[in-house]
Amino acid sequence: DLDNILRGSAIEKSISNGLADGKFEVYYQPTYTIDGRRLHGAEALVRLHDDEMGMLFPDEFIPVAENIGLIDAIDDFVLMDVCKTIKEEKLDEIVDCINVNLSVIQLMKPDFVEHVNGLVEMTGVDKKFINFEVTESISSENYEIMNNAINNLKKEGFQFSLDDDGTGYSNMKALASMNLDCIKIDKS
Repeated sequence: DLDNILRGSAIEKSISNGLADGKFEVYYQPTYTIDGRRLHGAEALVRLHDDEMGMLFPDEFIPVAENIGLIDAIDDFVLMDVCKTIKEEKLDEIVDCINVNLSVIQLMKPDFVEHVNGLVEMTGVDKKFINFEVTESISSENYEIMNNAINNLKKEGFQFSLDDDGTGYSNMKALASMNLDCIKIDKS
């Protein structure tokens, strides 16, 4: 429908302008131990501020960014903000990790492991403080590619979680074979 096409076009423009004009912002939602007595870390949540459309949330702009090829720039922005925040706020002294959502599209790229290593090493942040979260929304033929990338990044010291388990069509055998630190079960 025409309204959806126009909205999608406006979001595409907002993403491009947002990257150029610094309109993306990362918020940190605290995570606690199950007993609620100790801060475990935080989840990095990206938002896009558009002068005309207001605040845009990831469920609306991430699929558009993936379609127009700008998801890498957004993921890199978030990762760099997380590393900067860890260093400036000395979060490595008070949290176990910061959860960073990762686009499966980016994870599947052949040079992704080297790219992420380079970004984090440039900041001097210990990789154990970065916990990448991926969703179960990939097809079964891509599990091997994804698992290889996860294993290579885990060798470098990163942590990995599966986010929103139960919302997709995961193959339990494939999931069980993945080298994950945590599986976050969707509340639905």
